[in-house]
Amino acid sequence: MIIMRYKAVGCLYLRRPDPPNRDKSPAGAEANMQPIPPGPVCQSCGISMSRDQNGGGTEMDGTTRSIEYCSSCYRNGMFTEPDLTVDDVISRAQARLQAAGVPEPVIERNLMGMYRLDRWKD
Repeated sequence: MIIMRYKAVGCLYLRRPDPPNRDKSPAGAEANMQPIPPGPVCQSCGISMSRDQNGGGTEMDGTTRSIEYCSSCYRNGMFTEPDLTVDDVISRAQARLQAAGVPEPVIERNLMGMYRLDRWKD
């Protein structure tokens, strides 16, 4: 505790010292983080569909783009990894976000919504 005297009032006040920097992220992590674009997300892995380089997965005809699933998760009307579980997706995403230097509370907050995606609702 730090004791401070304010001359105008003539009283003693106790003030806690400023907390140390609690940010555990590597230097510059915030600079590398990009805001999440608005709009729909893949209903399997949760990435923003606007970030999908191919514009979404393909339906059975191979040309029609899926509006629900990204090109990494869905091709030719089928999931690329049909035996994948929601826990597998979460662990992969967590590893990628940690490698990118994203703080743990942000990772947890982002991955909480994974269970609400259409593919994992059942």
